Amino acid sequence: MVLSHQNILSNIEGVIPYFEFNPEDHFLSLLPLSHTLEFTAGFVLPLTFGATITYLRAPVASEITTTMKEVSPTVFIAVPLVYKHLHKGIMRRLASLPTMSRAFMSLAKRISFLRPTLARRIAEAFGGKMRYWIVGGAPIDPNLLLDLELMGIEVLQGYGLSEASPLLTVNPPGRNRRGTVGLPLTNVRVKIAASPGEERGEILAQGDNIMTGYYRNRKATSEAIRDGWLHTGDVGILDEAGYLTIVGREKNMIVTPGGENVYPEEIETLLERCHLVKEISVFGQKEGDGVGEKVCAVVVPDLEVHQALPKDERKRPVETLLEEEIRTILKTVAPYKRIAEWVLHPDELPKTPLRKKKMDEIRRFFSEKRKQKTGVKAG
Repeated sequence: MVLSHQNILSNIEGVIPYFEFNPEDHFLSLLPLSHTLEFTAGFVLPLTFGATITYLRAPVASEITTTMKEVSPTVFIAVPLVYKHLHKGIMRRLASLPTMSRAFMSLAKRISFLRPTLARRIAEAFGGKMRYWIVGGAPIDPNLLLDLELMGIEVLQGYGLSEASPLLTVNPPGRNRRGTVGLPLTNVRVKIAASPGEERGEILAQGDNIMTGYYRNRKATSEAIRDGWLHTGDVGILDEAGYLTIVGREKNMIVTPGGENVYPEEIETLLERCHLVKEISVFGQKEGDGVGEKVCAVVVPDLEVHQALPKDERKRPVETLLEEEIRTILKTVAPYKRIAEWVLHPDELPKTPLRKKKMDEIRRFFSEKRKQKTGVKAG
């Protein structure tokens, strides 16, 4: 795709009114600069204000926390997986504290007047000067955001795509609505192409930040930008206050044999709450020549959590405990949304340099496991 100077600068102009950036700000850069979010919000934006940027040597949780203590950043932009690892690191650290300290920390999350003490201690672990924690690039569990918020880390979720340079919406500080991806930037228009009687539909966007087109591909450009609106391929809902909630992605949607629609992102967000789930990928799988797909998944177990369980629980296989957790959580959703089959993956799921899942490889791994009939679990 082709992004012009005007596209990038328009995106920066649209986000500035929501924040109070200044030359004293210090950005910690995690994502590669080939990622449009990092290029626009983590590189051009801080340079616009004359702010400082620190680049990580390696994008791992231990390196992040070590660097934060060293440089005391004020702005951090990352994908949900990073926040999930940071949250787990905080929880492990709290669990290692003496009994009295651990009890106080647990109590502080539930009693409002104690929270500033907890927040101060957590903040010190990340350099003590953080002003804006920002997340984007993929769905994130609102419960995880709530837990971080109770510990003094308010994460502002945004939404966009490379074709939009990339930001379309963001939750402004002081007006954060957890579970949504925020309000459109001040110079961006967003609308929902919903069917009559429906509140959800494809997200369309318009503004000077929208790409000039796909490089030497008029056909793809005309399909993506129609009547002046970028068709994102994502499905969402706009509330009365103008906040956008993402439901899922059209191309990922699973259509069951009964004709029901299932968005993998919804199921993944639910199952990421399982203590023993480190990573999960949900997708549809056709059965022979049958009509529709069944809901399937590849799961990476969190073996560190398993080893930290009480002795009696630790003796039980992680597969068994996982199956019990998954069944319990999926009782809360409609039967057609429940996972029909899933397999365990021994390592981190295959990803691109931008930390997006390589779905072709994940599906291939699932199919090979099914052929071998090893480790396949029925939902």
